[in-house]
Amino acid sequence: MIIPHNSIVTLTLCPAIDKSATVPILIPEKKLNCSAPIYEPGGGGINVARAIKRLGGNAMAIYLAGGYTGTFFTKLLKKENITTLPIKIINPTRENLVIKELSTQRQYRFGMPGPEISFTEWQDSLKAVEQLNDVEYLVISGSLPPGAPANIFSKIAEICRAKKQNL
Repeated sequence: MIIPHNSIVTLTLCPAIDKSATVPILIPEKKLNCSAPIYEPGGGGINVARAIKRLGGNAMAIYLAGGYTGTFFTKLLKKENITTLPIKIINPTRENLVIKELSTQRQYRFGMPGPEISFTEWQDSLKAVEQLNDVEYLVISGSLPPGAPANIFSKIAEICRAKKQNL
């Protein structure tokens, strides 16, 4: 794996496709017609990379991606000209749902659980960090997917210290 040069890299272990739509009013137990959905790539580090791009900078986004949703997720990022390094996983990338009720302007956010990841898959994320070169900042942000060890952030920090990189 060849890692392109970027001074800012983000790592997102549990990204999500954020799907949003509107309804005139929420009515329990009734089929509601929504507006056409809007799809956006999301997750802690992904949002950081997107913000940096919007401010005129560049950041490479490293993230776990699986299934057809992982493929779609990568397409969404490429559409925004974000440099990507997806780490392939078996289970599909999660999707979240946001519904805005137009009558009240209230937003309802449904966060889905992340995909279960294997030992090999989270190890692949550590390997990607180990292979980074000439990185000034590594931003690790977002939730942990099931299967990731609770101390993965400290493992990444150890790798960065050994490489003399900032967190």
